[in-house]
Amino acid sequence: MFLPPPPLPQTEPPDTDSSESEMPNPLLVNVSTERSSSLSAAGSDRYHPDGGGVASELAPLPSALERTVRIKKGGDPLGINVEVVDGGASGVLVTSVAKGGAVHRDGRIRTGDFLVSVNHETMRFATNAQARAILRRTQLVSTDVSIVYIPAGDAAIYRQTSLMTQLAQDMDNNASVVKPSSSSSTTTVTR
Repeated sequence: MFLPPPPLPQTEPPDTDSSESEMPNPLLVNVSTERSSSLSAAGSDRYHPDGGGVASELAPLPSALERTVRIKKGGDPLGINVEVVDGGASGVLVTSVAKGGAVHRDGRIRTGDFLVSVNHETMRFATNAQARAILRRTQLVSTDVSIVYIPAGDAAIYRQTSLMTQLAQDMDNNASVVKPSSSSSTTTVTR
């Protein structure tokens, strides 16, 4: 079963969005503990091959969409909130970017982007607890951070194109075939 992606949050340039949260404690990393509702009951028995949790109904985003950035954060917090969606098949979703944080100052990673890895630790199929631990380690240990991410716009275009391709294939597979029967007065329609 192939489901369309959930709608991505609308983003604005970092310097004009006044709704972004401030992180009061540089050691805190907010991660949602709510379960994602994007999995259907039909897909709930599908698991990641490593046994690491439920696989996504959506195909994971390909590595061709990934971009790598190096952020010099110094002693500042990263200033991002993330949430595991779709079983984490494409990494974790950035739900907000705090003003004043290293990610906000850098400006390349925005709300709606998917983090694929942070300092070479994968975020694909990570749980909320694992994502929180990876980000906390990064904040405590590193002054330079290497982040592999997929921009929200690229993910949306890829998923829309994939959905349209899948729908076209389904239509081709389900198209009726009209064949004349052996008698000249009847036509048989088969599926």
